[in-house]
Amino acid sequence: SCVGFGDVGAGDFGFEVDKLYVHTSYQNKRIGKKLLNEVNDKYGEKFWLITWNRNKSIAFYLKYGFIDIEEHTFSYGNEDIKNRVLFYAT
Repeated sequence: SCVGFGDVGAGDFGFEVDKLYVHTSYQNKRIGKKLLNEVNDKYGEKFWLITWNRNKSIAFYLKYGFIDIEEHTFSYGNEDIKNRVLFYAT
């Protein structure tokens, strides 16, 4: 069974981690770190992501070494959705 996966695409500032999911039963077992290490090994030392500003995974990304660059807001219907832009470079 699948316990986690990621999806990466080319972006303007290196590669963007479009998706990174780890099943809740398998979180805090270094699977997310292994997935990000694979991104680093395969795509290079610069990548970034955008995540909802209330995502509990932000602490994980910061611990991994991402830098919180800015808030990015987009509108969905009548609602403004606030996200964080995080960047990683070694």
